[in-house]
Amino acid sequence: MEKIEPNIFRSEPFQLFEGGGKICSFFLCRPNGNILVYGGGNFRKTKEQIKDEGGISIQAISHRHETTRHPDWVRNEFGATRYCHKDELPAVPETFGIDVTFSEDTQITSDFFAIPTPGHCPGSSCFIWDDGETKYAFTGDTLFMKDGCWDVDVANGSPLDAAASLRKLTEHEFDAIVPGIYYDELDYMRVSSSQLKEEIGSLLERLEKECVQ
Repeated sequence: MEKIEPNIFRSEPFQLFEGGGKICSFFLCRPNGNILVYGGGNFRKTKEQIKDEGGISIQAISHRHETTRHPDWVRNEFGATRYCHKDELPAVPETFGIDVTFSEDTQITSDFFAIPTPGHCPGSSCFIWDDGETKYAFTGDTLFMKDGCWDVDVANGSPLDAAASLRKLTEHEFDAIVPGIYYDELDYMRVSSSQLKEEIGSLLERLEKECVQ
């Protein structure tokens, strides 16, 4: 895994399909237990490095599509507690155990916050981590950059929910966005919530037009 910030490692990306996006997971180093965000990427190849960094205490899943590739190695290897929105449970394989569910904004730890953001899937969620210096918004497939523009993939959800969720997301404070899927560069974006509110107007307009068609 690659260190992209003093306290954040990124997994080796996994190519979904030819010409498709690349998915990654992120390993957050914390004094009170490390957190693995998302369920994609190739972190399994670096489990010895993860052990050296102190293991994994919590895994935060943003939606159902992250639950099919690495069944239970995070829990089996590290005893991690796995969090996910309750509305994703019906679509999660039995081989991928969920320990704790939430249905509303939830303070998982003192510095790690879950925000339900339906749209991509009914139980899609974003997470905000405050490492003491920077607030990172982990947006999964709810918001990412594609061809230089902000986008959302409405897969098992709805455009109306996606638009409402994006408006809700910008009401929370953050300094950077860390998606779970990448079509352009793998870098996270230094974009604050106030900047994002100004930049996603055309995306919101497109989603809301889809709702009335």
